[in-house]
Amino acid sequence: MKKYVICFSLLAVVALLSACSESSSEQTYLDVDKTTIIIPAEGGTETLRISSNSSWSIRTDNPNLSISPMSGSGNADVKVSLPGTWDTKENSCRLTINTSDGAVIKNVVVTQRSKYLEGAIMKVTNHVKEITFGGEARHVDSLVILSNIPWQLKGPEWIEVYNGTRWVALSPTKAVFNSGNDVKLDEAHTVQLRTLARNESDDNMVGTLSLTPIYEGDTSFEIEAVQLGRYGVVPDRVLNMCHSIACAYWKVGVGVDRFAAQMTNSEFTDEELTDEEVNSWEIWDLDEVCSVGGLEAGREYFIYTAGIDKNGKYHLNHRVIKTQPNVNQANVAIENVEFDGNRLAWDTKMNEYCAGYLQIAINNLMDASDALLAFLLYSNNQEVPRYQESGHFVVRTDNKDAQILTWGIAKGSNTLSGLLGRYKTLYYNSAPARNGAQAVPVLKKVSKEDLKNAIIDVQLVK
Repeated sequence: MKKYVICFSLLAVVALLSACSESSSEQTYLDVDKTTIIIPAEGGTETLRISSNSSWSIRTDNPNLSISPMSGSGNADVKVSLPGTWDTKENSCRLTINTSDGAVIKNVVVTQRSKYLEGAIMKVTNHVKEITFGGEARHVDSLVILSNIPWQLKGPEWIEVYNGTRWVALSPTKAVFNSGNDVKLDEAHTVQLRTLARNESDDNMVGTLSLTPIYEGDTSFEIEAVQLGRYGVVPDRVLNMCHSIACAYWKVGVGVDRFAAQMTNSEFTDEELTDEEVNSWEIWDLDEVCSVGGLEAGREYFIYTAGIDKNGKYHLNHRVIKTQPNVNQANVAIENVEFDGNRLAWDTKMNEYCAGYLQIAINNLMDASDALLAFLLYSNNQEVPRYQESGHFVVRTDNKDAQILTWGIAKGSNTLSGLLGRYKTLYYNSAPARNGAQAVPVLKKVSKEDLKNAIIDVQLVK
């Protein structure tokens, strides 16, 4: 009997050792075929291959991530999906896969690309730092917004925005107007704005217009918004060329019907802005254009204006205006000119920066600044011929004073150059030079009627 007990014990030990050996050979394992998954901004689905001899489950920290299946046993293909995104930066989340006994854990990083891998762009192209409104209610201006990301607009309550159906007051904290999702970098979006009420105060109304992405992103753009006080005056349109500046269509407060103006090379100090100094400035009417020539390229100039109240008191404003740099400018040379007293002929030659040009011949405003003549062209651009190639031209005129003007259009845009091409007839060129460099800029008046009468007396033959 004793012998049988010993044999049975030996068999039990052998069986136990055999079971242990089998257990160690079937140890739990879990593996995945990738540790990173990339999904495009448009959204999509990727497959993750799981290999295991155990049951497993998946969890994630992104509620937008779709996983199918989220649990299983043994080998399986798991579909990982994300919807499209408008976020302006990449987003990543983690998949955690673990066996049911917790013995093995695998991590997979899922990254969704940004829709704007080349960088988010959002800017205003028609105003640099400030948009200014006149003092009256419903004074209209606009923002021209160039962006490759969807944006929303916030601002002070005293400004309204046109949403395509009606005018809506802005809010500094809540966006009441946005671009929608269909934005393209090569298409500018014009947003119409206007003042809500008349500003009777002597002080300007000041606020901030903010452009921010509709979706997640750090890009933003801010511009100051100003409604002029009762005696404020600023130019509505400024043409700043390389060597001259013209200002016109004045924005004014509700109390202004005339004003004084002055331009300087540098900013006035408070000590220099005495009543005697300001009272010496020339008085201007609201329908006049002011211009100045002989300026340095790429330099800041200061234009001061002072609205005059009924008691003769001056109320000061000023603007900084910078001439354009004199490099890489589209320009059209005027060559091989012939003039016999009644026939004017010439050739044009575009430079490497030029995609086209405007051109006219006139016999008025012979000594006007480039900027004033550019304003003349700009104001009548529908009637001014536009060309895309260099060419040969002939006009008939019996006026001894004649001038040819070209204004280049920069390549890759519809932006007009900071330079004019100019040629004056020999008769006029024999007169003393009238556009010498000025130590102190002197504003010259031209009425809108003068500009109207200057339009193109000579006839283009070819």
